[in-house]
Amino acid sequence: MWSYWLSIIIVYYFRFGEKLRYSGVVKLLRLFKDYKVFTDTYIPPNLINREEKLSRLVDFYRYMTESPGEFSRIAVIYGTVRGRSGIGKTTLAKLTATRIAELARRNGFTVKPVYVNVYSMTGVNQILTSITSQLGIRGVKPRGSSPIELMKAILDDSIMRNYYILLIIDEIQSILRRRGFSEEQLIYLFFRYTEIFEGIVDSYRIYPLLVVFDMIEWGKMPGQLRSMVGLEVGLQPYKSYELYDILYDRIERGLVDPTRFPPALVEMISDYLGYDKSGEGNARTAISVSRQAVETAEARGDDAVREEYVREALSMVGTFKVSEYSVESLGLHQKILLYALTLLSLKTEGDWVTMGVLEDEYKTVCEWLNEKPRVHSQIFEYIRELSFKGLVQTSLSGRGMRGRTTLIRISPDIPVNPLKMLLEKELNMA
Repeated sequence: MWSYWLSIIIVYYFRFGEKLRYSGVVKLLRLFKDYKVFTDTYIPPNLINREEKLSRLVDFYRYMTESPGEFSRIAVIYGTVRGRSGIGKTTLAKLTATRIAELARRNGFTVKPVYVNVYSMTGVNQILTSITSQLGIRGVKPRGSSPIELMKAILDDSIMRNYYILLIIDEIQSILRRRGFSEEQLIYLFFRYTEIFEGIVDSYRIYPLLVVFDMIEWGKMPGQLRSMVGLEVGLQPYKSYELYDILYDRIERGLVDPTRFPPALVEMISDYLGYDKSGEGNARTAISVSRQAVETAEARGDDAVREEYVREALSMVGTFKVSEYSVESLGLHQKILLYALTLLSLKTEGDWVTMGVLEDEYKTVCEWLNEKPRVHSQIFEYIRELSFKGLVQTSLSGRGMRGRTTLIRISPDIPVNPLKMLLEKELNMA
């Protein structure tokens, strides 16, 4: 029966599919090639703009791939700027573990990467249970088992099946703040376990790689633990050009046709979020914004990502939201100038425009409204005030332009069409 209905669907598609597609009744456009590339859990094969950090970590743990078990090795990754997330700490740790496991395999050893985020965990037993689960250790009963018994089961299994563990403990600072949590227990179980199991374990089987939120939190960690760490790797928030490289790589890997995401829009996202441009430097947010922009394009049946889709996505993460009040408080010619910029933004897909081009458009709108245009110096002052209010962005032109001129665009986190409609209402143009 199912084959009958399948044949009906196939015949219907080939007979009417194209007509429905071009009539707009059915949208068959697809932009994503590999959706997971834009997810938080995706680990890229290469860590763009973090390769030097990756090389240091791989070199530090390399002996695990050559003569494992002889020496203890502990490294830590943390952020160098307080309170910044999405800077690649977890990805760096996971990719390090992947590289080490591959190198070990080539040399005839087995290294198993294990990742545990302890942020929501309340004690050592939860950590150990997660480890046993990831390693596929059978016959372990977490309930009723002590931490010592669980750790012994992990070590026994690693010896019996002859493998070593590169253990990533993410957000370790969070569990050390738990009330009633024993620092000594954590340190002895994961970092000094050979002393507990002396005579039972004759080599190092577990090699911790710690991930701490930032250097402030790292400074609060127990001195005993910090003294055991042999390598500290600090990461700064991403700069705009680094975010651009990351996004471009994801777009090339994740979209059917990367040209459907214009470079100017990639630059808009990276400029808005880049740490050197007063952004958070958060790659996770930048990737999420890109994904949302593509999702919007697909949902609307569009064949490419548009400026407005990027602005809508940025408006969800931005601190500034355009409102009637923010527009009402502007002077008449500030409104006219901003309206002229919205028109140019819609024409240029959100690209930068020069001061001269904006002035010409401003004069055109003044003619429509029978208003006398202001002089260049006053227009420049309007731009400065609009920038201060967060409504526009400015930049100095670089190579490829004759001389130095001011470039302007609507702030990336402001959807242009709603702003245009608000201004038309204020200027009695609606």
